[in-house]
Amino acid sequence: MVQPHASPLLGFAGGVKTRGYVDLMTTFGQGQLYLLVDANTLYFSLISRKTLNEFRAIVSTSHLKMRFPTLTREIVAIKADQKQEG
Repeated sequence: MVQPHASPLLGFAGGVKTRGYVDLMTTFGQGQLYLLVDANTLYFSLISRKTLNEFRAIVSTSHLKMRFPTLTREIVAIKADQKQEG
């Protein structure tokens, strides 16, 4: 269920109006709040630096890849396909 959230998302494209948020259980093992925005972007989801640090994730935008350790200490790599991006 979408909850109200009136504060704009600052620092992203100069400021974007939020439409609300949802609280979802994710495979990261904890609930995460996801802000819903109207923005012209190729991204489906934006993860804050604070959250990336909590996940101990390493992001390479030039390689379109993110790596992070799991609870069992395996390293997971997520890679985007640039041909599908644009």
